[in-house]
Amino acid sequence: MTRGHLLPALAATALLALVASGCGDDDNSTENARTTTVNRTTTVAVPSPTQKLKRDNLTVYLSQAFQGISKPSAESIRNSAQLALEQAGARAGGMRVDLVALDDALQSTGLTDRGAIEQNARTAVTDPTAIAYIGDQGSGDTAFSLPITNAAGLLHVSATNTSPGLTQTGTLDKDAPGKFYPSGQRNYGRIVPTDKIQAGAQIALAKTLNCRAIGVLNDGGVFGSGLAQQLVAQGRAGGVTLGRQATIDLAKTDGSAGIRTVATGAPDCVIYAGSAGENVIALWGRLHAALPNARLIGPDALANAEFALRIGSAGPLTYLTTPTLASKYFNEAGQDFLSTYGIRFGGVPDPSGIYGYETMRAVLAAINAAGREPTRAQVVAQWFALRNRQSSLGSYSISATGDSTLTTFGAYRVVDQALVFYRVLDSREGAANTSG
Repeated sequence: MTRGHLLPALAATALLALVASGCGDDDNSTENARTTTVNRTTTVAVPSPTQKLKRDNLTVYLSQAFQGISKPSAESIRNSAQLALEQAGARAGGMRVDLVALDDALQSTGLTDRGAIEQNARTAVTDPTAIAYIGDQGSGDTAFSLPITNAAGLLHVSATNTSPGLTQTGTLDKDAPGKFYPSGQRNYGRIVPTDKIQAGAQIALAKTLNCRAIGVLNDGGVFGSGLAQQLVAQGRAGGVTLGRQATIDLAKTDGSAGIRTVATGAPDCVIYAGSAGENVIALWGRLHAALPNARLIGPDALANAEFALRIGSAGPLTYLTTPTLASKYFNEAGQDFLSTYGIRFGGVPDPSGIYGYETMRAVLAAINAAGREPTRAQVVAQWFALRNRQSSLGSYSISATGDSTLTTFGAYRVVDQALVFYRVLDSREGAANTSG
């Protein structure tokens, strides 16, 4: 798809279907704003992506899951983004920039909620000061918010989404990624490597662990299904044949049937492809009980302190892949981030923290490159123009699909209920590096 400015008329039509009730009053229209009727009774003013508004500040919205096992990651991402903003003097594009953090999870369940996710996106797109949206944590969550931000031409960047189906064809289903971009134009990007890289890293890890029979359990979501597909492809490329596979729906079952299916293959390693959630902790216990000697490999979504703390006796057999390496591998800018984070917030961030930090820094860079008092469309265009950016994660560029060129992945173990770095993984060669 062509990147850059949205077509105002096309985007307005898309918004008519995507902006739902409860966001704004019928007297909120502003001059030159795109006004949309909602549920036949409510209208909301949605700024045109190409329109310059009279405003005193810009707002970056951040939507994360501040409940359940994702809370440590969410807090680290928020704190890291705030740190990046403070270091920039809370200014970009010649204007003050504010950060507004929104919760997309329910306290009652600890899980993300589609209604909350979509409402957060609506809150952002209907705010005339909104210039960018950082969120959501899970790729499946972004599948709900992205069509809304896309129709409004608002830059949407994630610090954690790894599903290639959000940006690349042939990786999820026949309608992806087009279904996430109702305007016909791209507005989404990420710095974190995709699951094409993560799947290769997990296959490399399985080789390192001398896994002979590998079972795969996936949760059927955008993230889980996509990662499972990539595991098959990367396994084939790496000369590894996967064993029994099963898809589970943790919203409807406890996953026991899927575990039994995978267990019939007598695996010595099981890879879980799925999102985080309170129910995944219970699933981990069932997996360990059914296969007490099997190594359990999980994705970046589970690589946080809360998960490591709560999985009990499964911990010593648990390995988690994440694009964040141990601090000893950080460059000077990365080391400075860790030091400053500790001074500002105390302790160390979760592995996702440094991606939250660089995501905000890259967003601010796009705003600055767009010039004084930038429009949304100008900021989107500048995101896609980022090239050879020097950062705490190393040098990277943004591709035409919105993805970064970073490829680093590593593995952590759970030791004494805490994450401990295990080794760097080389997903491109299908074998782990010897550094640890």
